[in-house]
Amino acid sequence: MADTARYAQVALDVTILGALTYRIPLALAGMLSRGHLVEVPFRNRSKIGLVIDVVDEADVDAELLPKVRDVVDVVDRDPMLTPSGLDFLKFLADYYMAPIGDVARLAVPAAVRLEGAKHYARREEFDVTLLPPDLQLMFVSLEATPVPVKSLRDALGLTYAELAELEIAGAVDVTYDAEQRVSVKMERYYRLISDAEQSGLGTKQQAVVDHLAEHGETPLAELRELFGNVHSSLNRLVEREICVVDEREVYRDPFADAEPTAPLDAPLTEDQAAALTQIRAVQQSGVFGAFLLHGVTGSGKTRVYVQAIRDVIDAGRTALVLLPEIALTPQFVAVFRGYFEGEIAVLHSGLSVAEKFDEWRRIRRGEVSIVIGARSALFAPMNDIGIIVVDEEHDPSFKQEEGARYNARDMALVRGKLEGAVVVLGSATPSLESYHNAQEGRFQYLSMPRRVYDRPMPEVELVDLRRRGDVGERRSDHLSDRLLDALDETLAKEQQAILFLNRRGFSPCVVCEVCGHVWHCPNCDVSLTYHRRQESLRCHHCDHSMRLPERCPECSNHGVGPRGIGTEQLESHVRTLFPRHVCARLDRDTSGGRKLQALIRRFGRREIDLLVGTQMVTKGHDFPGVTTVGVVLADLGLNFPDLRGAERTFQLLTQVAGRAGRGDDPGRVYVQTYSPEHFALEAAQQHDYAAFAASELVRRQMFGYPPYGHLIAVKFEDSRENVVATVSRSYLHAARRRLRHGEWGDCEVKGPAPAPFERLRGKTRWQMLFQATDRGLLRRLVASVLHDVGHFDPETKRSARVVVDVDPISML
Repeated sequence: MADTARYAQVALDVTILGALTYRIPLALAGMLSRGHLVEVPFRNRSKIGLVIDVVDEADVDAELLPKVRDVVDVVDRDPMLTPSGLDFLKFLADYYMAPIGDVARLAVPAAVRLEGAKHYARREEFDVTLLPPDLQLMFVSLEATPVPVKSLRDALGLTYAELAELEIAGAVDVTYDAEQRVSVKMERYYRLISDAEQSGLGTKQQAVVDHLAEHGETPLAELRELFGNVHSSLNRLVEREICVVDEREVYRDPFADAEPTAPLDAPLTEDQAAALTQIRAVQQSGVFGAFLLHGVTGSGKTRVYVQAIRDVIDAGRTALVLLPEIALTPQFVAVFRGYFEGEIAVLHSGLSVAEKFDEWRRIRRGEVSIVIGARSALFAPMNDIGIIVVDEEHDPSFKQEEGARYNARDMALVRGKLEGAVVVLGSATPSLESYHNAQEGRFQYLSMPRRVYDRPMPEVELVDLRRRGDVGERRSDHLSDRLLDALDETLAKEQQAILFLNRRGFSPCVVCEVCGHVWHCPNCDVSLTYHRRQESLRCHHCDHSMRLPERCPECSNHGVGPRGIGTEQLESHVRTLFPRHVCARLDRDTSGGRKLQALIRRFGRREIDLLVGTQMVTKGHDFPGVTTVGVVLADLGLNFPDLRGAERTFQLLTQVAGRAGRGDDPGRVYVQTYSPEHFALEAAQQHDYAAFAASELVRRQMFGYPPYGHLIAVKFEDSRENVVATVSRSYLHAARRRLRHGEWGDCEVKGPAPAPFERLRGKTRWQMLFQATDRGLLRRLVASVLHDVGHFDPETKRSARVVVDVDPISML
């Protein structure tokens, strides 16, 4: 009877805070454990869920026991996640107050979590006599076309585990239905039979035989590339028993066209060696340790990562590397491939469904030692992680802004602690939270203040746009004479330049020249951006678009014109200014799909002289030919009502300045601004992170902002403003009641109030902010408020969407 008193805590894809409890029937008791996917009843249908815990009857509320239903079936023979991986998901869900089902969805790919997703098709060439008698009966009942496993299970009266025996035996082809059909990719390999008679061969047959004799076993794809249509020749060679064919699974390679970067053989710099010594000391102890690697741009942080990862792999463990943007991935992977060859898997949203499917299975099977990817790679099903690297750890892209709103940088530290791994956070401009943790001794601080080969940091000049004589004297309304002179000199020397403007499109708005009417998005509180190539006005938040109007709707005037400048206009402008040079643009309008990799490769090969771009050009790229960088307007980030505005401006300017002078020639940076006296710009000019941090931390401490205080935002949105107001007030009343009755220290609530962008994508947006210096107390307060309003109660009917954002990055 002991086996029947076991219960599974199952995470389902429903908006419920915790896992649901199901009884484990005796028939499944021996095959079900933590990490398994299971089928369970939910209301009037069945769903697939992830087993988070297996507990005894004593751990279940006695009042619930009569209502507990049975697990229906185990979906996969092997657990999807390791125990430490499950502990990580539980921590993340608890910390971010997110439904455990939302978090489980991050860790289990769509291809295997969707109910009925797996399909079997009988392999016609399979020898049925190799199967036991009971499996032979199952095999002959299958069809040659894919059939959902769930349908087979219901029709044959079998369990998933029983059907999986066919998969293990290799008797079926397996496909998955996700956004599109995903299948295991098979490839045919041909090899010669050493003593076969080879007389009377045709020309193509002989060529194939000669190639196989010289190179050995060769895949069909390679033979096609060499000899064209080779099917009939190969079939004839197989028929004559001159060669044999073997079919096996192969993986799709997301970077098959990318050339590995040759590894450096230069000795480590003094700074690199010192940083590596400290990391190795903790690695050898086999315990968790956190490091902040603060290295200026061009100081060689990647080399430190590579050496530390090599140590981990030599010790038989694995490594995880997180990057903030897909834009960084091709160049970064090329460097790592140069050092580690085939030991790498890549995970990010830019991969096709089939590529993700292959990479995820390679990782789960333990066939790779290193996983590189964006924030979602944090959930890779890896075993025995020895090191986690978070490159450009300051980047806001590490914060997930939909679903479970986790910060991958912070959660990398949690996963590292659970795995007993070393965690290295690297940046030239660390987040103030990480820097403060290092100053307080929670992280070990590793400083790399010099560039490799003793290359100087680029000189930075602030160009004051308030002195109108500096702009427009010569031939440009947007580029100062100082910057134009520098571009002339740079291009004359056949060197490269970057112009940075963090505003895409042709112009940020279109204005009537008579009455001043501005075209706004009907769904969002923002002006529409003019894109000249499409002759359209477009919203960069909801993607609403319209044709460029011929006349003003207010005064019927035909004088409608764009105002301001974006990257599209800037690119057109510099093409006019420098007609004999190759100019290109890097922003989200030009870098879809494979275009991004191609553009970066072209600039790296110096096929492009001048690159215009948004913040995508700041993301860690290494272009040795760049000697001049121009920041067209540095003030954009300073004018947002955002507590991190100054920090982001400093980081962006320092990062984009760091693209200059990374080769043999020194670099210069020209920052055009209306606020040259701002402390963030002055610190960026001097490459003085410590000075910036000292000034900004004083301000943060004064207002109780992170890292000295903690924030939790509750955000409300709906198409109806009155509904948003009503729902937000119910949360406010609950918060006030809690604050009146209890000891909550300095916890306070601000708002609710309209967000700075009050309307986005057709929704009115309000928010309220909980703030305190004690993180634990703040979390308990918010949890109490959510409980009081029934936030996670599935029976609660709430008309507005409500989102809880723990440690928010943006309040816009």
